[in-house]
Amino acid sequence: MMLAVAEIAPEPMHAPADPERVAYYADCMLAGGNPFPPVAVVRVHGGGFQLCDGTHRTAAARALGHSHIAVEVVAGALAVGGRLTEAEIDQLLATAA
Repeated sequence: MMLAVAEIAPEPMHAPADPERVAYYADCMLAGGNPFPPVAVVRVHGGGFQLCDGTHRTAAARALGHSHIAVEVVAGALAVGGRLTEAEIDQLLATAA
């Protein structure tokens, strides 16, 4: 699925993107289209998407002015190393009530 780059919030626990790697990925994207797999995102409570894998790919797409990027929407618990997200906890609490 394609998603607007502007709709993707950054990974909260990830170090800032390495500029050299971003430049390399951007060059690869220009040279061969986009040879990279989709970035992984998770739906967040209240709407929107948060990046959980693909900081450098997303930064390269932004640097190139791409409006959209290929994404894979993954389950929240998988996206944060097996821990539940706040949205999942809220959903479980609402279901239990």
